[in-house]
Amino acid sequence: MNKKLSIVILLFMACLISAYLLVSVPKTPTLGILSQEHLDELIVETLTEQSIPKNQYRVFTAVQDSLFTRKIYRVSTAPSYSKTSFHYALHRKLEPYGVETPARVLFPQKDLHLYVMANETIHRTIRLLTDPSLVIPADTTNTATSSVGSTR
Repeated sequence: MNKKLSIVILLFMACLISAYLLVSVPKTPTLGILSQEHLDELIVETLTEQSIPKNQYRVFTAVQDSLFTRKIYRVSTAPSYSKTSFHYALHRKLEPYGVETPARVLFPQKDLHLYVMANETIHRTIRLLTDPSLVIPADTTNTATSSVGSTR
């Protein structure tokens, strides 16, 4: 009986310590998106960092209702381009601002639709579409037709 009592006391103390740590540790504050333009800057910055040239994406505006419009980024990528890597890079860039980036993969094309959400509202859609005409050349420096330039 003595062992059971000591185990109960230790578990109770562990619960108290855990509760104290949960309450006392300050939550990391989110930065918050300053404006819709700031959100667009972060998206374009991620596109640039992921070696997607300006000629491979277009921005459209979709009217949701009389008060809200949403920008849609249509990004053409080579079949070998890692859409998951882009998704991860965008997530890492937007996470400090409290912005979520859920995604949906469309099969059989393997296209990826990313939804940029804040405050339970979708503010931007990024459609990463596979374009078979875009190839990553093995030994050229022509970046106009490739999604990633070669390095020398």
